[in-house]
Amino acid sequence: MPHLVYCISFAIFAIEIMKRIIGILLLTLFSATPIAAERHSGNATQTFAQTDAPRISVNQGSVTITTTADTQIAFEVYSMTGQLIKRIRTNDGSVSFDLPRGCYIIRCEHWSKKIVVN
Repeated sequence: MPHLVYCISFAIFAIEIMKRIIGILLLTLFSATPIAAERHSGNATQTFAQTDAPRISVNQGSVTITTTADTQIAFEVYSMTGQLIKRIRTNDGSVSFDLPRGCYIIRCEHWSKKIVVN
């Protein structure tokens, strides 16, 4: 009888872990960078290509986001579990910050991108 209780407890635990993994995979899949996105300015709506999207570079724990926009852009950095890690704004088209090793999702109004910090 104790073995049956142990097996049922382990099965429930395994199902909860699988739910979390599937949730993370779905978040990663559906938060991929779009091919085109819309930029809103006043009453006009423009479509810009992925090449106009900000560039992200990672070098030894330092992350740099470079934009071509003249305005401030707000970014959010999330862990793979969905926890908000940082909120950042670009001031002059570029911003740098440090992150510990791991996988992260960087989001702005128009797109999101997954990065790996080694």
